[in-house]
Amino acid sequence: MSLRLVVDAGPLFPLGPGLGPTGVARWTTAALAGLGRVAPDWRIDLVAFALRPRVLPDLSWLPANASFRLIRFPGRPQRWLRTANLMPPIELLVGPADAVLGPAYVTWPARRAAELPVIHDLTHVRHPELVSAGNLRWLRTLLPRVLRRAALVLTVSETMRGEIVEHYRLAPDRVAVVPNGCDAERFAGAGPRPAGLPARYLLFVGTLEPRKNLARLLEAHRRLRETTPGAPPLVIAGGIGWRVEGLVRDLEAHTRSGDVRVLGYVEDALVPALYAHATALLLPSLYEGFGIPVLEAMAAGCPVVTARRGGLPEVGGDAAVYVDPEDPGDIARGVAQLIADDGLRRRLATAGRGRAAEFTLERSGLALRHAIETSLARRAVRGGA
Repeated sequence: MSLRLVVDAGPLFPLGPGLGPTGVARWTTAALAGLGRVAPDWRIDLVAFALRPRVLPDLSWLPANASFRLIRFPGRPQRWLRTANLMPPIELLVGPADAVLGPAYVTWPARRAAELPVIHDLTHVRHPELVSAGNLRWLRTLLPRVLRRAALVLTVSETMRGEIVEHYRLAPDRVAVVPNGCDAERFAGAGPRPAGLPARYLLFVGTLEPRKNLARLLEAHRRLRETTPGAPPLVIAGGIGWRVEGLVRDLEAHTRSGDVRVLGYVEDALVPALYAHATALLLPSLYEGFGIPVLEAMAAGCPVVTARRGGLPEVGGDAAVYVDPEDPGDIARGVAQLIADDGLRRRLATAGRGRAAEFTLERSGLALRHAIETSLARRAVRGGA
């Protein structure tokens, strides 16, 4: 079956200076790259609204059957039209489509096309204090309306599927899982250790924002250095996000002591080596729908210490050490256990590679293809009735 899928490409643009692709962007690139492989006869059209973008997203990954189109229209007025429920059907702007994919929670309204929004997590419900005020208003206003229109709601893990069904009172068959995919070959082929990094280091990867729990991670690392002689320094890779004023001050103090190194945003080409040479990845997030750094670290053979929260255990399986993210002492104990046990690190590195191999681009693409085909089949049945 050949069809046309229109994708909101707005989430592929960096959120600001010094910020790289978000988790939403990484899901989008992996799912569409995989879809291109498993549905080569489909037409995949990425569309973004922007008047004068400062920088275009990296599109080198686009499959042969995909294209990108920039509509010269200011982003803020477009956002306002959507919030006010005045946005015209997307088909009036880009032509007929079979399905419309909204990778960042909401979809454009469509006249005939099946709408498929992707909900990555329910932070705005579970932890609204961790969400920026603008995004909180946006999701609370638009998401209920989008869910009523949606042919099928997509999410990234079974954990999130259960939460979405429960909170929004949706029928279970209205929510489908399309997990993140990982190009294992990219992470298996890591180069030499990035210049300037010590021989041993603990690693955090992610945007600096409250949900990532960096304040408790810094406290846990401080305790670790006090109780474990020779504990590696902490390297933090990620751009500055939001609500981080106090965190920035803490980071400056730890950086002066030499216990912490802040790299800022790291180019994608260096990320595999960053994981591969780390003693462990530390990701004690308060809440994650999936946890892409866990998957990437496992693909690179890097042991993982992460939170027993959200979708993280579903991704890590038996290939990670789990801790209570609200207890710096428990985080420190988990890290101390890992760095003291060479056998545990080797076992987790091997198990992690095997675990990551289950999350292929093709698996993500096949899940997306199945979800789209399911939504169209249901629509055809209802139309025929």
